[in-house]
Amino acid sequence: MLFCPGIPMLTSQEFRERWCDDDSDSLIVFPPNAFANIAIPDESKTFLTTSGLPESAAPFLDFRVPDHGALQTLAELWQLAPEYNRYWVVGSNGSGDPLCIDESCDGQIVYLNHDYNFHRVLINSSVPQLAETLLAFRHLVRETQRQHGEDAYLDGDVPTDLQQWLLKEIIRIDLAAAHPDCFWSQELENIRENAK
Repeated sequence: MLFCPGIPMLTSQEFRERWCDDDSDSLIVFPPNAFANIAIPDESKTFLTTSGLPESAAPFLDFRVPDHGALQTLAELWQLAPEYNRYWVVGSNGSGDPLCIDESCDGQIVYLNHDYNFHRVLINSSVPQLAETLLAFRHLVRETQRQHGEDAYLDGDVPTDLQQWLLKEIIRIDLAAAHPDCFWSQELENIRENAK
């Protein structure tokens, strides 16, 4: 099943119920004023203000709510040129690269690689697709741990069938995110390279 733009595959309530399936995982909710004067799809705003996102999620992604007021742009936080005002910062990855909502691309979720002149890398096409992909990746980690022990994921002991399952899930959830230059494809490649 391919994603139909503008129609979330996963509702914010479904995401909340699935993500918070035990006491160890919780979500941070964004206040409505975080999106004042930000032109991103209403479905993304609703998703972030009703269910939110995990404070941290595999693979080494951290999300944060602004201390006060609206989200800040990448240009504001990193003192960059005005062309970076289109990126609204919602977190960071394990390398310290900012995770952003790209206002000029209908709310795509991206990271900008600060080691390579803020090269833009697509993570997901929308917030709901990001949420569903995070659930899929969490399943891969949990199932890897169930089959091979607590440190199996970090040790690179991810079963091949789970790697193949994740690729199919990414394609089902967000075909654009399966492109070789995108974040999730890079993560799968890292898993393959680190496999025992």
